[in-house]
This record gives sequence, structure tokens and C-alpha cells, in this order.
Amino acid sequence: MLADSIRAQIQDAWNEERRRDTFAALIRSQLARRAEASGESSSPQDREQSAQSILEAWRVQLDQVPEVIDALAEAATDARVASAVTPILQAVQEYFLDPDDVVPDSHGILGLLDDMYLALSLLQSVSEQCRELTGHALIDVDLTPSIQAVRPLFQGKRITALDARIHAALSRPVMLSSLQGLRSLDQPLAVKSRESGRRHIADTMQTHISIDNLRRTSIDAARVR
Repeated sequence: MLADSIRAQIQDAWNEERRRDTFAALIRSQLARRAEASGESSSPQDREQSAQSILEAWRVQLDQVPEVIDALAEAATDARVASAVTPILQAVQEYFLDPDDVVPDSHGILGLLDDMYLALSLLQSVSEQCRELTGHALIDVDLTPSIQAVRPLFQGKRITALDARIHAALSRPVMLSSLQGLRSLDQPLAVKSRESGRRHIADTMQTHISIDNLRRTSIDAARVR
């Protein structure tokens, strides 16, 4: 499938996380600092349960990136607009797999969350630009909640750099040409997951977790070098 390289990279990062517990440790540290600052009384067991819940929430969100890409590719083929959509998805993959990241991939899960932000932001931006051209969005799912959940992890120069990359991608001639090729699309593309019994991507992203749960932790990516 189109997003297999992204899927493999994410799986490798989770395998590394299970061995090293790096991202979970960052979450625990953040929860502990917040508890201390607020005077909150919570047991180590309660904080660990919260940390694992937050970790699972990020896993669900991150794992959906390749699902969105493959589902959109399939929907575009069915709607006979694959020639216009494929360059958009290839640009998303190119940016996700770029080793010259704002947060290097060597930082494991945290090093992929900037890629998640960029990939979903790019797809959402293209979807909204399609709305301006045709009167409807490119896809029938709003990726904004996931984007808003991950954006606060990156501050200052990092978020500026990420947004600059998104703008540069949208300005590429191939992207502008692809948007023009979507003028014939008469309705949004239905984005459904292959690995979730054909459930809609939006449903899967909300399963067993709440986006609000992601906002309970704000890992300070500025500390990562």
C-alpha cells in the first residue's frame, strides 16, 4: 500500500519505545511536574495509569496517519481522481519520511509527532483549498482536532519551521496542479480504514480515547536537541 513506508517507520518507533520507554518517561515527568505545581495529591499508580492512557492516545493518533493516506488513495481511485490526489499523498509521505526533521526521528515517538503534525496539516489544508474551489472539502473527515492536539508540543522556532514547510509544500506547482484536477469532484471522498472493519477514520481516531486526553500532557519538545 502507498503508506507502507510510513507504517513501518511508526512500528519501528513503537518497538523502540517498548525497549527504551523514552516517550513514556517524558509523559510521566510532565505529569509529576504538573502534580507538584498544582499541589495535586495522586499516587504513583494513578500517575502511571494516566501516563499509559496518554501514551495509548498518541499511539492511536499516530497510527492513523498511514491509514488516512491509504484510505484517501483508495477513495480517490474509486472516484477516478487518483491522478490528482496521488501527488498530494506523495508530498505528504515525502515530508513524513524526510530525515531532516524539525525534531529528529532519532528521538523515537516524539521525533514522529512533528511529522504527524505536518502530514495531517497538509492534508487538512488541501482539503480546505478544495472546498474553496468546489464548494466542498476533499475528504469527509475533519483532521483539525488531531492537529490541535499535537501542535502545542512544538513552540517557537520549531512550530514556525513546521508551518513554513506546510506553506512551501502547498506552493509547489505539482500541488497547485493537483488542486485544479479536483475541480470535477462532486462530493468529498469518504475516508475509511482498511484495518478497522471499514470503519470511518474519524470514528477510529476517537475510539477508546478522547482528544482532550492528549491535551493533558504538553511534552516540552524545546528540551529535545
